[in-house]
Amino acid sequence: MAKALASGMDTLFPSRIEAQRAEYWHTLYSSAGLGPVLILCSEDDDLAPCNVVCGFARRLIEVGTDVKLIKWSDSPHVGHYKSHEGEYRAAVNDILEKVLVTFCHRSQLNDTSATGDQEYKIAHSVCSLHNVAANW
Repeated sequence: MAKALASGMDTLFPSRIEAQRAEYWHTLYSSAGLGPVLILCSEDDDLAPCNVVCGFARRLIEVGTDVKLIKWSDSPHVGHYKSHEGEYRAAVNDILEKVLVTFCHRSQLNDTSATGDQEYKIAHSVCSLHNVAANW
């Protein structure tokens, strides 16, 4: 159903959809190297084909991004949590811990910069995210 809808949208609005798709991929690639990335996919996903998602993950790894790819065979698009709750929670917790470590490391490296209050706000929000994940 989702694949048919996406295909229908491509047919009705080809140039607009293609432009949005190009912008989407550009945004994803431009975030490479900002921090660790968690990518979840499934062979049963009709909307985001597993081979495309895995290719994207491979290209991120090639440019030096820390990527954790989890591939399932039996969960629908946006249905991974429902189908694989334990693995999903563990993966999200792991990525949040990696993000926290990455942020703290970068924060220590940039300690001499004059970011002041802004740095505190970011650090506080990252720690809050970690606490939420840990208590989830």
